[in-house]
Amino acid sequence: RLDHLTADADLPRADIGGGGVRPLRALDLPVRLSLDRAIAHATKKLENPRCREVFSDYRDRMGRTLLENLEASGLDGPAHLRTLTFADGWLRSDCRLPSVLALATPGRAVIYICGPQFLQRQRIDPGFMAALLIHEQLHALGLGENPPHSQEITAKVISRCGR
Repeated sequence: RLDHLTADADLPRADIGGGGVRPLRALDLPVRLSLDRAIAHATKKLENPRCREVFSDYRDRMGRTLLENLEASGLDGPAHLRTLTFADGWLRSDCRLPSVLALATPGRAVIYICGPQFLQRQRIDPGFMAALLIHEQLHALGLGENPPHSQEITAKVISRCGR
């Protein structure tokens, strides 16, 4: 879900653990437009049956496949991706690293976008960015990390879905 809101009071809120919530910061226009293109590319990839197999490649910490979690949502891959909330990751310390393009917490439907890096990489490699969004979708469906390593996840998405 791309929120075109401007005031923090109007923004959706994310659970930050320990019972706390904080407002999500909306993406600025250039990043939102870039993200729109990446989502469109990723949803097109997810229409391919071979690409959708990536949901069966991984399990959450409870042992359920991500496909089971997706099916429990009542949505298919493209529809699920479009329901995720995308927010500015400017407060996330990992977004200060030039190699980090987006962040997600396993099982949570918020994807934090690291604006400057995301925008630059989308311009030069849109196929990779579509795969990255699917990677982040896997986290939203419950996939942890380390193991598998972040690069392994993206490589698996690219092998199933193309670049």
